[in-house]
Amino acid sequence: MDKITNKLQEHYKLVHELVHSNMKWKNITITPSIIQKKSLSKFSDEEKKALTSSGTRWKLYYYYLNSDTNEFDRHYVNFPFNRDYKDFDTRYKVINNMAKATKELLKGGYVPPKAKDDTILTIKEAFNKALLIKKDEVSAQTYLDYSFRTLHFVDYLRKTHKDNLPANQLNAKMVREFLNLKNKETSATNRNNYLRSLRSVIKCMYQNEMIDEFFIDKIEAIKAQPKTQKIYTEQQINNIHSYLENNDTTMLLFIYFVSYNFLRPKEVVRLKMSDININEKILTVRIKQKISKLKRIPDVIIDKIKDLDYSEKDAYLFTNNGLVGYWNNTDERRRSHFTKRYAKIKKVLGFDSSYGIYSFRHTYITRAFKTLTKRLGKYEAYDELMRYTGHETRDAMIKYIHNIDADIVDDYDGEVV
Repeated sequence: MDKITNKLQEHYKLVHELVHSNMKWKNITITPSIIQKKSLSKFSDEEKKALTSSGTRWKLYYYYLNSDTNEFDRHYVNFPFNRDYKDFDTRYKVINNMAKATKELLKGGYVPPKAKDDTILTIKEAFNKALLIKKDEVSAQTYLDYSFRTLHFVDYLRKTHKDNLPANQLNAKMVREFLNLKNKETSATNRNNYLRSLRSVIKCMYQNEMIDEFFIDKIEAIKAQPKTQKIYTEQQINNIHSYLENNDTTMLLFIYFVSYNFLRPKEVVRLKMSDININEKILTVRIKQKISKLKRIPDVIIDKIKDLDYSEKDAYLFTNNGLVGYWNNTDERRRSHFTKRYAKIKKVLGFDSSYGIYSFRHTYITRAFKTLTKRLGKYEAYDELMRYTGHETRDAMIKYIHNIDADIVDDYDGEVV
């Protein structure tokens, strides 16, 4: 009882003593109302199951006379009955004990703050509120990802006139239909990325009692079929390099980092000038697990970046307007910019959808493997190559090696020798 009383006092920010007043209170109420009408032993198992099912929210409130309006205002006791107490017996005891503690406080002269309606948030408002909470909990980049994907979902609901529904009406069907649309329009991978972001934000909504059910766990990630990435022949690479030398040198350097440093496109767009130690030829790479790794920069890249401006440490190496600058956007959207940019180049050069920026990573990992096997055994070559590619497991790296008849140069002009 004392513990619950202390919780209530903390909630209302009582500092030293309760304020005595002649104002009156009435009707300490629990909903569902049957909770106050029956003793714990009188409930059947079926009733207990029904009363703790999703959508059945237990509340505790009372009425206090408002001196300005001379009317009784409803005051809710904000306590996580539904979130923290899933078992019926425990929740029953907690909410009844809280009701008794509330009565003791009111009888002792407690004066609540000015009446505040138990405002029902709309779905849009709940998402906005949850995003504000997440902003203080996650990195700036993660917050941008959450915000970008959440706003897309809310905009989808707006088009179907559902964004202003009460937050508790948000359900798995709405989210699933949106994710199905993303899967159809883009890819299973992108659909799963949206699911991860929405799951985190919706969990925040649930934890802060904006919604009663954590329904998002009913939706699972779907298996993303790996996109077949063909590797380029020597002649194709020469043609691409020649075209980019004359038309898009920024894209060419982007491809060099993917090729010779074995970076993923998203890792390339994260690169800032502070990540490049030009004198030591060391590159700091922030990989997808949020871990930074150091890589040696091969001379073929050093020759192209040695004369850049390194005074602006927070500037990105790659931007939508060329090299070295500021670009306030998410990793995903920066990566998407270069993907679309290369798609136009592919169209000019006659490559189909089986080729992409990622194909360079496959191509050069395959090349490096062939070079290493000239002096190492097969499995030794796998282990040695992992040191350069950054893969955590051999199986993950092997997926990049294409054992097909492709034009492979005799000597690999990169960092693996």
